[in-house]
Amino acid sequence: MKRKLMVAGSLLTALGCTTPSNQSTMNASLDKITVVKCLGVAKAGHNDCGSTDGRHTCSGKATKHLDPTEWVYLPDGPLCEDIGGKKMVKNGKIVKKVKPASKFIGG
Repeated sequence: MKRKLMVAGSLLTALGCTTPSNQSTMNASLDKITVVKCLGVAKAGHNDCGSTDGRHTCSGKATKHLDPTEWVYLPDGPLCEDIGGKKMVKNGKIVKKVKPASKFIGG
């Protein structure tokens, strides 16, 4: 339970949703969110797409927990490293993408 609260708190902090006084900012930031591919934190059967070593090309095909070749999208910021993952780097840059926030919050 403590770990879930820490992850939820990190997610809210990454979104800038820490206090009620910034509610208008929070609502504006909830439309879209920048995410990163976070390696090594996916649970078996809960990866977001193909493995980095080419074993499979589909989401949900991870066969073991915390496999360093499997990844999930997480909000950009310290969350990935905070939970023991590593951000995917391609051509010297962290792989980022903008996605609808509803996929991460109450979606």
